[in-house]
Amino acid sequence: MYVLFAAILIQAAIITAFSAQGGEASNAASLAILNKSEKIIGKVDEEVFNLHRFIRKAAHLYNFAVIGMLVFCSWYCICRDRKKLVLWSLMGLLTAIFDEVHQSFIPGRSARVGDVLIDFSGTLVGICFLYAVIRILFRKKRC
Repeated sequence: MYVLFAAILIQAAIITAFSAQGGEASNAASLAILNKSEKIIGKVDEEVFNLHRFIRKAAHLYNFAVIGMLVFCSWYCICRDRKKLVLWSLMGLLTAIFDEVHQSFIPGRSARVGDVLIDFSGTLVGICFLYAVIRILFRKKRC
């Protein structure tokens, strides 16, 4: 149980470290991914900005999906009360809010409500994904 809480804190620290990058460093990291993808799919002149934005938002979603999966595992190990899962998911929302507030103090970065929603959506995706996996794996077979 404590390992899962430690894992949540480690993932939150990773997210915070990414958020601590200045605007130029953060932009360079996602542009590097864009450059690698252009080698595979070819040059996409007019859609470069949209693809760059997609990469940045997908990174938000992915990192918070990991938080969601860790939150789900913690909840599953401790209580398994469906009503309490809503409260547990608020850890992802609080992390998202903290992340955006933190970014507002970093030069070249800004806080956006839309990013909080994307981040929290990632948390919910992670929770729903593992919930579905558990339901499928432990489904009772009926005659």
